[in-house]
Amino acid sequence: MNAVLPPPDPIIGEVVRLDLLRTEDLPALAPILMDERVYADGYVMHRRPLTLEDGAAVAAERFLAGQ
Repeated sequence: MNAVLPPPDPIIGEVVRLDLLRTEDLPALAPILMDERVYADGYVMHRRPLTLEDGAAVAAERFLAGQ
């Protein structure tokens, strides 16, 4: 069975709204991906970026691809 992506429309609930990730969102993700606490339990499947630019690149590679 192949995975099926949902349509690109926002998913809006009573408390949470989910939108597709955009290129404009990447700078906000970079500091989060650089935080060593994210990797403390060893479950993240990508390398830890060391700069803001690298963090944005990792986010683009891992999270924008295939959307």
